[in-house]
Amino acid sequence: MVTFLKDISPFLAILVSILALVVGPVVSGRVSRAASVAQMREKWIYAFRDTLVELCTEFDMAPEMIGNEGIMGRDITEKDWELMKSIRSQRNRIRLMVNASEPGYAQLIELIDKVIGLLENGISYYDNFYSQVEKIKGLSQRAIRVEWEKVSTNKAIKLTATT
Repeated sequence: MVTFLKDISPFLAILVSILALVVGPVVSGRVSRAASVAQMREKWIYAFRDTLVELCTEFDMAPEMIGNEGIMGRDITEKDWELMKSIRSQRNRIRLMVNASEPGYAQLIELIDKVIGLLENGISYYDNFYSQVEKIKGLSQRAIRVEWEKVSTNKAIKLTATT
C-alpha cells in the first residue's frame, strides 16, 4: 500500500496542481465580482443619499423663497427658475436611480411629485406641505437602510410602501 502511494504521489501532486489552477481563478473571480458589485452598490447608495439630502434641503427652503401662491401664480424670477430646475433635476436623477416598480420607491417618487406640484401651484396649507416633506425624509431613510442591508447581507430586499 505504501509503495502504491509512493508510485502515484507524483500524479496526485500534478492533479492537485491542475485542480488548483482551474478552481483558484474561478473562486477568485467570484469573490472579486461580489466585492466589485458591493463597492458599486455603496457608491450608488452615497449618490442616492446625497441627491435626497439636496432635494429635501431645497424643499425645506422653497416655501420661504416661493411663498404660498406657488411659482406659477406669480412673476417667475431667475432664482425661481434655478430652484425649480435643481429640484426637477434631482427628482429625475432619483427616478433613474430607483426601481419604480418596487412599492416603496413608487411611493417616494409619488410624494416628491406631490411636493413639486405644491411648489408650482401653491401651498394652501404649510402643515400639509411640511408633512409631505417629512414623509419623503422618513421613506428616504428607510430606503437607504434597506439598500445598506442589501450590501451587508448580499440579498435582494425590496422596499415596501408605508401607510
